[in-house]
Amino acid sequence: MPSNSLKQPISNEIKPVNAVDAFLEEFDGKPKEFYEDRGVKVYREQLDNGLKVLLVQKRFSPFAYIDLVTPGGSRFDPMDKRGLAHFAEHMALAGARDYPTTEAIFDVIGKEGGSLNARTSDDTMTINASVCDPGDVPLAMHVISQCITDSLYYDQKIASEKEAIYLEKLKPSTVFTNAYRKLFYHGSSYAHPVHESVEQITREDIIEHNQELLVGKNMILMITGDVPFEDVMHLAKKEFGPITAGKSYQGKELPSPPAERDSVVFVDTNHKDKQISFTIGFRTVPSWHIDTAALTSISIKLGVGATSKLMSNLRWNQKKALVYGVGTEIDNGHLNVGALLVNGRTSKEHINNVFKAVLGTLAKTRNSGLDPTELDSNKHILFKGIKAGFEASERWRNMHLGYLAREMYPSLGLRGQFSYPVYDVLSRFANVTQQDTQRVAQKYFKGIRAIVNGNMDNKSMDNIREQLAAFDA
Repeated sequence: MPSNSLKQPISNEIKPVNAVDAFLEEFDGKPKEFYEDRGVKVYREQLDNGLKVLLVQKRFSPFAYIDLVTPGGSRFDPMDKRGLAHFAEHMALAGARDYPTTEAIFDVIGKEGGSLNARTSDDTMTINASVCDPGDVPLAMHVISQCITDSLYYDQKIASEKEAIYLEKLKPSTVFTNAYRKLFYHGSSYAHPVHESVEQITREDIIEHNQELLVGKNMILMITGDVPFEDVMHLAKKEFGPITAGKSYQGKELPSPPAERDSVVFVDTNHKDKQISFTIGFRTVPSWHIDTAALTSISIKLGVGATSKLMSNLRWNQKKALVYGVGTEIDNGHLNVGALLVNGRTSKEHINNVFKAVLGTLAKTRNSGLDPTELDSNKHILFKGIKAGFEASERWRNMHLGYLAREMYPSLGLRGQFSYPVYDVLSRFANVTQQDTQRVAQKYFKGIRAIVNGNMDNKSMDNIREQLAAFDA
């Protein structure tokens, strides 16, 4: 018999839920039971070879998602073979026994209206498929199985994908991303640049990498959608049961690269663009941390929507608008690190005044946090958005993918949570107080960093350095 959702804490840092039920009922008159599962059932099982199977069953969902997750992301690459995980991900979709070309692999899903993709993050590799009809789940699972068990590793395709990764490395966004990682995540393995040279990586390296990682004990198969659990288990045993159990992955993180000494990095990835883009922010914590709810509340008030503080201070309340748009972002999808960021674009004429206005808004928030009116407004926005978001299968899928990444690395002491995510998510935000927002702002709004992308003159660059130094003084 399938075992229903396992109630496990995200981490031992999460606050106990208290006084949330009354808040929920005051919000829209519905009791806790309304939020517990939204008609979703979560099942977990394990095959004999150690492969874990997770079904997030949402009835009447028109879409289904299939995700195969393994550990061994790019920050676990050997130092002399940087880019190995990323390269192995490319080759997973480069041809298999039943689908001998990349085009054949994509076409078999695409002609049914679905999609297939693979992604390497710092922490994991994922091969995923989405289908418009739950009846196509068997096809998608077979294609994914082929990608990991019967890849062909053509020499010609290896050479072609090396060139594709080289071109990917040249993208302006990659230049910006590498500067961001080194600046904000210094002192950790996340600070390494993405898409390092793959010229020295061989076919044998890729095969050896996959033989270590693509084994039962290292993989989690997740299906999200209206699919019976018995069908999922039958398909999982058929497609993935023959895979060897192997050994649990014991990846070694890359050593931290040298820290960026300056508080700001200036890059210019498009000399023809007259605008200046900027990112200003702080190193914070990953999504599972206790402080994430308060940081998210601050981020929403600072820079989400047309009525945010930053939009008011930089556009609506200015005689001459300093920006067209500005917003905040929480980058907390990593296992060990996170960041709170302010992003926007302006002109060379306004860049110094923009920094002055942004830093002034951040300084006020650091001093007092959010006031009770702002906090209540945020909770209302969050509750509306979260409640609506969980009507879609993809929201459940994305949330559980985050939990699965944590479960890949038990040495971190983090466990995945697989039940009642709606109520738990709402509970964390309902518990945030004004004192919490003040505490986390004072804790994290220091060591400010910035990246400025555009054609800057020396005087403006010196002005920005002085403003950042004054903020941290």
